[in-house]
Amino acid sequence: MKLICEETISPNEDDAASEADLVFYTIKVYQGQENQIVVCSESNSAFFEPLQQEMAYDREITEDDIDIQWTTIMGNPEPTEEDQLAIAHVSVLEDGTSIGEWKISFVNQGIEWIEAGLQ
Repeated sequence: MKLICEETISPNEDDAASEADLVFYTIKVYQGQENQIVVCSESNSAFFEPLQQEMAYDREITEDDIDIQWTTIMGNPEPTEEDQLAIAHVSVLEDGTSIGEWKISFVNQGIEWIEAGLQ
């Protein structure tokens, strides 16, 4: 696998009390020998389990073919202390048009825990 693109953000960088409290979300996009595209997501947050998603493709891609947009859990592109970045929208582009998209929530596990506690 060849790493095509990697992006890491820290949604609480401005609000963390210490470095130990910093949360990181990472998206890595790889391409395999048969041009399949693999999107991996990872975090040091207890609310997230690493994910790997794949898509068959018929040509090589470059970093310019990958678009990653971050939004808050409420869908806002601009975070606040109460509404931090938590969703990555990853697109593979061909001639500027999306040919594959993934929406990755870095807080799904936390939401599931809250829902389980309410039942």
